[in-house]
Amino acid sequence: MGSLLIQEMLNKVIQGDCLEVMKNIPDNSIDTIITDPPYGLEFMGKDWDKFGTDLKKYQEWIRQWAKEALRVAKPGATLLCFGGARTWHRLACAIEDSGWIIKDTLMWLYGSGFPKSLNIGKEIDKRGGQSVAWFGKWLRKWRESNKVTQKEIAKLFPSKTGGLTGCVANWELGLNMPTNEQFNLICKTFNLPFKSLEEVKREVVGQKVTNKTVYRNIGRQNIGGVIDITKGFSVWEGYGTALKPAYEPIIMAMKPLDGTYVENALQWGIAGLNIDAGRIETNEDLSIERKERKLYTQNQGWGFKAVSRDNKGRFPANVILNEESAQMLDEQGGNGASRFFYVAKASRDERNIGCEGFTNTHPTVKPLKLMEYLCKLTKTPYGGIVLDPFGGSGTTALACIKTGRPFVLIEREEEYCKIANARVQAMMKNNNLLFKEEDLNE
Repeated sequence: MGSLLIQEMLNKVIQGDCLEVMKNIPDNSIDTIITDPPYGLEFMGKDWDKFGTDLKKYQEWIRQWAKEALRVAKPGATLLCFGGARTWHRLACAIEDSGWIIKDTLMWLYGSGFPKSLNIGKEIDKRGGQSVAWFGKWLRKWRESNKVTQKEIAKLFPSKTGGLTGCVANWELGLNMPTNEQFNLICKTFNLPFKSLEEVKREVVGQKVTNKTVYRNIGRQNIGGVIDITKGFSVWEGYGTALKPAYEPIIMAMKPLDGTYVENALQWGIAGLNIDAGRIETNEDLSIERKERKLYTQNQGWGFKAVSRDNKGRFPANVILNEESAQMLDEQGGNGASRFFYVAKASRDERNIGCEGFTNTHPTVKPLKLMEYLCKLTKTPYGGIVLDPFGGSGTTALACIKTGRPFVLIEREEEYCKIANARVQAMMKNNNLLFKEEDLNE
């Protein structure tokens, strides 16, 4: 019966909440789970990332789906779960609390991240030394009392590509404020009784300021006098609120084994990682004799050349690079990037595979080659079913098709299901996705 249920779900995009959909998956039927869940940051005002600053609530939600994922996974199954730099600790604890064994954390490094940092000095200059936190608190209170979502407001200020930005979330976090033009549009759209930010400030904070001069206090030291507001005056010039993002953690966990690795392999058809499939290709000859290895290690800085007698490639590491970070490493260390797997970020063409007449609007599309690599690294001798409870625009499914693995893809949002289905169908036209009864291994 379990085998039949799985066959009905295989190689499809299933719309629904993963906690509900996974209830239909039999115990011990999934070989690998590869997924990229929400990071709990209220990303771009998206409703599906609604946890905000309530990280305990976020952690409990992770624990719930991870526990259900543990049930459907076979003993020895691997979970690879992307996380956010600010919340991955909650993610890791929740996964561990649900019964998984944390084995490692892979680091996907990239050089193309854009810093989301507030220029504190510039904002102080713009606001005349006054705190901007008052606006975010006021906006959130007004929005919640009037049942207006962040998304509804953010739609007024689309990005250059037409997508939603995180401007409203940033305002409510106190990171910055809207311009007068932006605020006027909000007032007009939602019929607010204000004409400018200054009117709101007088109403909420009870202070009167002008746009010409201001009295300033910096810390406990009174600068004194009336000072013109000019860019670059503040002693906070050059201070920011965040570093440039350059990595994403991928938590690697394992469902407890049924006995030893050997016993688990024989009983369940799954154990460990497919090291040879994950080896890093290189033009170097790595098949040097054992007696030469010690001498090579002493003469070379890295000491990682002799990793395979039959020259299969370098042993896979828990660091993954994109091409920009690989180039940076090469420039600094003499072909250092060849020791790691590296991949380019998802191009526009890759993002929009099969999306004829519309575009892939998902904000966090992972590179296809990266997901292929993870599929290869976790592939069993029989292929093995991959489950992605947060399928997004379907990149995990595309990687499964490319690597010959059956998949079950779950996605809650109708918009992303449409995109994922289009991408999957397009990929299937060019690839034969074949699986046999032994792939199910039941």
